Amino acid sequence: MHTMRMGTISRNGVIGMTLGAAGKMLLGNLIYLIALFALQFYLCGKQNKWLGLLLPGVFFLYSLYLLAQMFLLHAMPDYGVMLRIFVAFISPNINTVILLLIYYFSRKKA
Repeated sequence: MHTMRMGTISRNGVIGMTLGAAGKMLLGNLIYLIALFALQFYLCGKQNKWLGLLLPGVFFLYSLYLLAQMFLLHAMPDYGVMLRIFVAFISPNINTVILLLIYYFSRKKA
């Protein structure tokens, strides 16, 4: 049985990665999200209400940066307009929405 390493090209020309590499990426993303949400809970628990809006603001500004970069560099794929807007703006803001929900519900308790 032949196992492929990350980034190697198989006989049919497909780039693949081993299950171990995919598992490491998944674990890394999971650790990142847990740390991000734990930091958001910590910041929302502080007395200063503006600290809880720090991370959602950073992610929102980052999504605006990505959107501007796509328009300025003309790196837009040749899909429909709605799909372009989703990829460039709404998709990166999923973290923003989750962080704002954490902020809202943690502030509602206090």
